[in-house]
Amino acid sequence: MGLDFSKLTKIASYQPDQQEREEDLSLDSRVEANLTHEKKAYKRMLDVNKKYEENKRKSTLLQGDIYRGIASGESYESLFYKATDIIGYMTGNDKFTTMLKSKRDNTPD
Repeated sequence: MGLDFSKLTKIASYQPDQQEREEDLSLDSRVEANLTHEKKAYKRMLDVNKKYEENKRKSTLLQGDIYRGIASGESYESLFYKATDIIGYMTGNDKFTTMLKSKRDNTPD
């Protein structure tokens, strides 16, 4: 009683037909497109996280400046502008801070 490997050689020599090759290529291109999309989304996520961490660091530094400014008697106006910078960093929106600074710079003393 010997082992019959004839079916294995048939499986090993299998060649897909044209339609199966086209379906495989179509699947490959869809997978590649999906991977490209996922890579872009991942890069955007990393960029957002990097910006968040940068803003968090700047905010923390400015908080320290405010504490030191209060202790040293710094003007409330200066402390106010630092606080608006912190708000801008924490919200990710610096338009309010930019608007206040432009008004400050344009006001006559």
